[in-house]
Amino acid sequence: MPAQAIEATSNRAPERGPLQVDVGPDLSTVDGDLVGRLACFATGTIRTKHPHDEGKAMKEKADLRCPRRRPTRAARVSVAAALALMAACGDPASQDDGDSSADEGAANSVVAGPDAMPDVAVAGDSAVAGDDATPAVADSTVDTASTDPDAEASVPWNLGAPDVDLESVAGVRVEEMTYTVPGLETPRTVDLHTWYPTDDKKGEGAVFVIFPDEFAYQDATVRPPSGSERAPLLVYSHGGRGFAGQISTVARQFVRNGWVVVAPSHAGDTLPDFGVSLPYSFTAIRAFDVLAAIDHVEDLPADHPLSGRVDTSRVLVMGHSYGGQNAWILGGLPFDLDGVRDRCGDGCTDADIAAYEAFHTDPRVVAGVSLDCTMDANLLPDEGFAQVPVPMLHMSGTKGNHGIGIFERAAAANLTWVSAEGGCHESFTGTLDCPTLPLEESLRIAAVYAVAFGTRHVLQSSDPAVTAILDGSVDVSTSAELKRSPGAL
Repeated sequence: MPAQAIEATSNRAPERGPLQVDVGPDLSTVDGDLVGRLACFATGTIRTKHPHDEGKAMKEKADLRCPRRRPTRAARVSVAAALALMAACGDPASQDDGDSSADEGAANSVVAGPDAMPDVAVAGDSAVAGDDATPAVADSTVDTASTDPDAEASVPWNLGAPDVDLESVAGVRVEEMTYTVPGLETPRTVDLHTWYPTDDKKGEGAVFVIFPDEFAYQDATVRPPSGSERAPLLVYSHGGRGFAGQISTVARQFVRNGWVVVAPSHAGDTLPDFGVSLPYSFTAIRAFDVLAAIDHVEDLPADHPLSGRVDTSRVLVMGHSYGGQNAWILGGLPFDLDGVRDRCGDGCTDADIAAYEAFHTDPRVVAGVSLDCTMDANLLPDEGFAQVPVPMLHMSGTKGNHGIGIFERAAAANLTWVSAEGGCHESFTGTLDCPTLPLEESLRIAAVYAVAFGTRHVLQSSDPAVTAILDGSVDVSTSAELKRSPGAL
């Protein structure tokens, strides 16, 4: 079902040759050998373990590759600094992960850079690389610059098929936000990353922890929507022991299609947080971080360049791994409060219970996307899926947390499931070069489906090209299979 292609203004980085990138190590193992895993980034290969099927034990996989290029001196220094930090904080193997709500979710930290793509040129005019690229998912962008006299200050609103270019540029800035955690009634400060449109033609590439994204320009100037228009908002929740910048490549695709993306760093559960013990209430705290991010954007001061420029009334929430469970919770999957109380053991306080009791579904969240997550059946029982009021998209890889378990558990929900053949746990964030699915292809799969889902359910587009992607009548990739739950039909 091809869509009429409309040429869109492209805010791309200067032309380059084929990308030459480093692929970092996987930190998703649960063996506590973080020294070896960080050393992998500087030296070579690593024996790693991955979550396989939901609820099953971690299974050892084959050796995964570390960087393709010889690591730079800066990379080695960064690894040395990270190892020094770990030594100062204590052995991560002995840390208390608190509530490991997403099965292995609290141990899924992954650290390859947002630019971790294979050494290939990016084909900007198709949804996926290769012979099976689908024209219907290419350049179907409605550009207000075509008709808007104030085009230089406008964001191209795309209500058609996603316009995906993995080298497209976005601005990114980091600022602190502080809020009071409901139930705990304690102040909490987290970093908030924001990706936004910019007209800057060059800039300093952002570095997330120690991993760069040359196409995310740090503190670039903001190109706001024109007139009274406001950009749609995506809020991203990273995985356990992860980092907000994991989603940078996909975030830039949302920006390319007219969105603003924010991602809180879940303080205490980020990559540098070696040795930090998490409270029993941390699953609830993570959800409050996302709601606080929405509040923060809604209440930006008048002198902020995005003040009043972002629509917080209809929000898409997306998360990876432990953060994917967060997306379900924010979408309305209720906590089993009896189960929460029953599991309250050593170190659990009345305030921890109060935090779970204080959480309520926020009507501003109108859709959710979970990326290769698992779900804690003790906190989130199956019967709760029937109560989820918003449409959900779940993407998983057959070599990661294969999503059949969630698809079956969530049969009563309005769920669309995309399974990527050969996809690994990190395939949808660009944090590891999966040996069984090229990273460029998996990133395009993630971007096309996620942007289309947001376009349909947040922007309420009825464009046939968007509908065709989400009902499976368009093949986005030969590696992707789409299914819809009975509750979505």
